[in-house]
Amino acid sequence: GGPIWESQFAHQRNRNPGQGHMAHREIKNLDYAIVGGGIAGIYSGWRLLNDTPGEKPTVGLFESSGRLGGRLLSVIPPLISDARVELGGMRYIEDAQPWVTRLVEHLKLETENLPADQPQNIAYVRNKVLRMFELTDASKVPYDLNADESDPDDLASLTALAAARALKATIFDLLGIEIRTSKDLGKLTPDDWEKVAKEGTYEGRPLYELPLRYLMMRSIGHEPLRYLMMRSIGHEAFNMAKDISGYDSILYTWNGADGFSWNLGDYGPGKKYLHIKDGYEQLPLTLADQFAAADGSIHLGHKLVSFDAKEKSGPVTLTFDHDGTTRTVTAKNLILAMPRRSLELLNQTGPVLDPKNERVHELIRSVTPIPLFKLAICYENPWWEKLPPVDTGQGRMERITSGKSVTDLPVRQCYYWKVDEKTNHAVILIYDDGLDLEYWAGLRDATATTYPNDPKLLPDKFNLPDWKKFPAPERMVNEVHRQLVALHGNPVDVPKPYTAAYRDWGEDPYGGGANFWPVGVQSYKVSKEIIQPKPPYPIYICGEAYSHAQGWVEGSLQTAEEMLQDHLCLPVPDWKAGVVHGINHVNIVFKDLEAAQRFFVENFGFTAAEPMLMNGAWIDKLTGYKNAAATYIRLSPKSGGEHATTIALLGYIEPVPPPPDKTIKELNAIGYRHIGFTVDNIDAMYDRLKDDWEFFSDPAYSRSM
Repeated sequence: GGPIWESQFAHQRNRNPGQGHMAHREIKNLDYAIVGGGIAGIYSGWRLLNDTPGEKPTVGLFESSGRLGGRLLSVIPPLISDARVELGGMRYIEDAQPWVTRLVEHLKLETENLPADQPQNIAYVRNKVLRMFELTDASKVPYDLNADESDPDDLASLTALAAARALKATIFDLLGIEIRTSKDLGKLTPDDWEKVAKEGTYEGRPLYELPLRYLMMRSIGHEPLRYLMMRSIGHEAFNMAKDISGYDSILYTWNGADGFSWNLGDYGPGKKYLHIKDGYEQLPLTLADQFAAADGSIHLGHKLVSFDAKEKSGPVTLTFDHDGTTRTVTAKNLILAMPRRSLELLNQTGPVLDPKNERVHELIRSVTPIPLFKLAICYENPWWEKLPPVDTGQGRMERITSGKSVTDLPVRQCYYWKVDEKTNHAVILIYDDGLDLEYWAGLRDATATTYPNDPKLLPDKFNLPDWKKFPAPERMVNEVHRQLVALHGNPVDVPKPYTAAYRDWGEDPYGGGANFWPVGVQSYKVSKEIIQPKPPYPIYICGEAYSHAQGWVEGSLQTAEEMLQDHLCLPVPDWKAGVVHGINHVNIVFKDLEAAQRFFVENFGFTAAEPMLMNGAWIDKLTGYKNAAATYIRLSPKSGGEHATTIALLGYIEPVPPPPDKTIKELNAIGYRHIGFTVDNIDAMYDRLKDDWEFFSDPAYSRSM
C-alpha cells in the first residue's frame, strides 16, 4: 500500500492507469492471456516469461480492479509509519509451506516472526478471562469436559485428539501405523495424509462423504478388539475447540477427508509463522515488477465478460469491459487465476462454461467460499500492555505485547499488530469469519456511516490514500471496541480508536477470503481435473480455491505449479529444484541378500518388497559397468509412510563383488555404498554440484526404481 505501490509500479503510473500496453481496441496473438491479478495469476506470468524453454512467450495479465495483489492487501496505518497492516492474507508457515518459503527467499524479501498463541495472552470464554497457558488446565476452563479429554497434552489440541480417535482405525488399516495418542499423528507424512483423504473410511463410508464436525463428535466402535469402543470428543470439548480457535468456519465447513489434515497442519501447536516486513502485498508486487521488466504486459481495469474458442485447439477470444468500452483479446492459451465466485460472474457461454457442460460446473461448485472480513483499529497507546503481567510458569512475569487473543464473543480474535516506537500509537487487527458474520451484517452495511477519524490526531487531509480507500462502519467499530475492552477484563481508561480501516472479502468478485472442500467432494480428483476443465481446449484454472492449502498463498502456488509443470511443460524452477527434502534411502551391498533381509525384518520390523532384478543400459550408465546386473530389495519401516527413509539392499550378480578386505571405490563392493536424497530436480542439483564433486555418472533415469 501507499509508498510500496508507488515504488513498485512507477512504470505503471507513468502510463494511463489500467491502460497497460493495450494501445488499440483489440490485441491479437498472445501466447498466454492471464485473467486475475492476484498471486496465482502474477506468479504464473512471471514463471512463463522466465522459465519457458526456447523462445520467450508473449504474456498479458488482465485485472478487473485498479490494483494488483488480489487478497493480499497491505496498508500503512496513520501515525504508525513502520507498520504494514494486512487487510488480506498475512502470513505463511516456514518450511511446512515450501513453495512460498522458497519463493520469498529467492526474491530476497525480508521477513519477521509473527507470533500467535503466546502463553500470557487472553482467552475470554464463557464470561471468564483466562490466559492461554491456562487452557491446558482442565480445572480452570469453563467447560464440562469428560475425564478422557482433560490431559494437558490433549487440551493443547482437542482437534488432534478428535482426529486420533476418529481416524485411528483407518490409519492402521491403510498405513499400519498405531495411533495411541494425539502425538502419534506426528508420524504421518503429507503423503500419508493424502492417502487417508483418498482412501480413508469411517464405519464403511468414505471420509469425504462425512462432515468433519460429525467425525469429531461421533461415538465410534469397531469389531476388532484393537480399536476399542470410544468417543471422539464430547460436545463440550468440541465447543471449547471452536471457541479458542478464534474461527467459526474451520470446524464446520470441511469434509472429514480434508478437514483434519488442514486444521492440524495449519493451526497445530508449535507452528512458526512468518510475515514479510514490507507487507505480504510486496510478494505479488515484486513478481509483477519483474514480470513487466521481462516484457509482460499488465492491464488494470479490464473486467473479463466472456471467452470463446471456435476450435478445440484454440485460439481463445476474450471479451473485456474496460470503463464501459468493449475490448477483445486473442490468445493461444487462457489462464483463469480466479476463485469460484469470479468464475460464476462470467457469462456462462462458450464451449467451456456453457451450462450444458455439467461436469465443468460441478467442478467450479466443488468448493465453499468462506466470507470473512478484517478490521484494523488504531489507538493512541497500547492499553493492553498495561494489564498486570502474569507468571506463565517459565519463571518470569509476562505482559501482552504480541500474538493474538481469542474469545467466544462475536469479535472472536484480535492480533496485537504493531506499536510505533516514536509515537507509542498502536494498531490491533480483527479477523472474523463464518457464523459470527451474521452478527456484524447490519453493522457493516455499505451505506453505514463511516467511523470518523479523531480530528486532534488526523486532520481531514492526512496523506495515506490507501488507508482511506477502506473506511470502516462507525457502529461496527464502536461495537468491536466494546467487545475488545470486555475481552481484556474491562480495564479502565481505554482510549477510543482514532481511526479504522475495513475490508470485506465476501464481496464480489471474491465471494470469500478462502475456499474449503465441503462434504461429498473428492478433493484430490477435483483439484487435478479443474486445472484443465474441458480438454483439449487450452483453458486452465489455478488459484487458492481448488488447492490443498486453501486460504494460503501456498495453495495458489501449488495449483499454479501443477498447471505450469504438468500442462504447460515448464521445468521445476531452479530456486526450488536445489532443495533437499530428505534422505530417500541408504544403500547397502550384501553377498547374502536373504540373510540381510531376515536381519532387518526380524529384528527391526521392516517390511520387504519383492526382489527386483536391475539391469539394462541405465544400470550400465549409472555404475560404469558393462552388462551390470543386481538384485534389489526395498526395506521400509512400518510406521514411516510412503516417503520414509528406506534401506536399499543390493546383491550384485555381475560384476562379482571384490573381496571384502580390498579398500576400493567400486560400487559393487560389500558394505555401505551410498545415500540417496530426494530433490525436486535432479538435473538442476547435478549442475549445481558437478564442478565441485566427483560423480560416477550423469543423472540416469528408470521407472523401475
